[in-house]
Amino acid sequence: MITEKEALELFANLKSAEVVYKQNPTHTNKSILDKIETEAITKLDYLVKMKSSRYKRFPNYDDLNQDGLEALIKGLKTYKVNKGSIFWWLHKYIDTKISRSANQHSTIRFP
Repeated sequence: MITEKEALELFANLKSAEVVYKQNPTHTNKSILDKIETEAITKLDYLVKMKSSRYKRFPNYDDLNQDGLEALIKGLKTYKVNKGSIFWWLHKYIDTKISRSANQHSTIRFP
């Protein structure tokens, strides 16, 4: 687990790498951006695991984890510092995506 300050520093690094890549789209800048994105995802993937843990008995548990990681990436791309806590923002994105996906895959069987 990381602190709010560490998460905001990671977010700032990610945004600055995105700006550098948009201004100068070279292979080197793309690899730096990919490296920072990977670091952010690995440090914050515990948020996805916490939210998807209640669905372990679902047959599509791996798909729910994948949906949660997609929501994590989307949450990082849409977060703005003036919106409040980064953890609150990411939790909402991840929880909404996982719960909607789980509800979509649940089936009711009639005899």
